[in-house]
Amino acid sequence: MRIAVVHADRPPGSVTAATVDELRRRGAEVDVWRIGGLVDLGELPLTRDLFVLKHSYQAALSVGAALHAAGAPLLNPFPAVAACRDKAVACSVLARAGLPVPRTLFVTEAAAAAPLLANGPVVIKPNTGSKGMGVVVVRSLAELAEVDAARGPFVVQQFHAPEGLDRKLYRIGDHIHCVGRRWPATAAEDKQGVPIEVDATLRTLVTGVGEALGLDLYGVDVVVSGGRYHVVDVSAFPGFKGVPHADALLADRILRAARSSGAAV
Repeated sequence: MRIAVVHADRPPGSVTAATVDELRRRGAEVDVWRIGGLVDLGELPLTRDLFVLKHSYQAALSVGAALHAAGAPLLNPFPAVAACRDKAVACSVLARAGLPVPRTLFVTEAAAAAPLLANGPVVIKPNTGSKGMGVVVVRSLAELAEVDAARGPFVVQQFHAPEGLDRKLYRIGDHIHCVGRRWPATAAEDKQGVPIEVDATLRTLVTGVGEALGLDLYGVDVVVSGGRYHVVDVSAFPGFKGVPHADALLADRILRAARSSGAAV
């Protein structure tokens, strides 16, 4: 069984590296494609049983789009990965599905968010950002003026002050795990977080996100505010930090997808 992991031009994270090791231990032939330098799009090596889109940075996303156009078997589905990468698209899909997403507006320039401050602080996010980079809570016109225009366009959401830890929900097939984290997470222990029980409401919420976007391998960031859950971000292939036995669970899901694509066991 031949599997390619499409990755950014950097070493894989600890969970991804452990998953690759686990796949190889189970007999799979795994290549990690660190997208950088020259990529001949007319000569993509399609002789793989499954391509795993680990990163959705623009370079990896473009290669994923080329693989999708060539009919290559992908995990996750490329349209779903692209939707998660574009926050305006993801928020629109989730809102239309009736999921609890903060009111979201799309702006080409941060200054356009000024009228929203009359209703309280707002969160400004680069529309194609990830890992919290460039995300700021803005409470005044002076702070708004300091937003880095080069990171635009942006999505703007009304700020919901968190009560306690944020919830990082991870789904790997039928397995759903919740980790409580502080935001922003800076120390290593903060990134690991603490386990939180997945109640019926959270389970329904995370399952609904997957159904709306067409995913069963993903992460959902949830803020608790005013006694309610608010979905604030979705990642098609997060780091899965703090998930027990994540490497084995991911290997199970990847091998299952490879087999369903027609690969020999």
